[in-house]
Amino acid sequence: KEDIPSNFTIDSNGLTIQRTGIGNGVLLQKQTNLNNRYLEIFVKLKSDTKLYLGNQFVETNVGKAFAVVDCAGGKLDIYALDSTTTIEATKPIPFAIVNDRTYIVRLFKLENLTRFEIVDTVTGASETLEKHQLGQFDKYKIGVISSSGNVVIPKISIKSLESEKPFVIFYGDSITEGNAVGSLAKT
Repeated sequence: KEDIPSNFTIDSNGLTIQRTGIGNGVLLQKQTNLNNRYLEIFVKLKSDTKLYLGNQFVETNVGKAFAVVDCAGGKLDIYALDSTTTIEATKPIPFAIVNDRTYIVRLFKLENLTRFEIVDTVTGASETLEKHQLGQFDKYKIGVISSSGNVVIPKISIKSLESEKPFVIFYGDSITEGNAVGSLAKT
């Protein structure tokens, strides 16, 4: 979904994010209600890129969980829920970001734990940052806060970590059934 005209393009190279700024992200138009899951992107970074991944309930803001790969600062940050200004957890990235190299960036939601991870696809080096945060969030947003060039994302996946006898439950939407799964009044 394009929030702002000319914010991104999709071609044989993948998704190219062209505008910078927290509000100029790309919203994935898939609602994800999986517990123990993660968003995984393969992304070509610049050494000065600040890239964010977030989860949200609504389309007009970054919203609930928000995490940043700060390549120039050499760190990972997880922000307070509903904040794009208050950092709750930070950790240095123990390797340099090489211009135009592909990295794997993952944002996990594991029960009440938010985990943020970067992996260098050439060396295999990685770093992980975790913060306990409540909530399971529905839609993903990816964006670039700042960068000296366009950021290209050749692959995006949402993956479940459930392995033992997974099952799918279908139930009505929020209008017909309400928002509280398990509520005696609604389900």
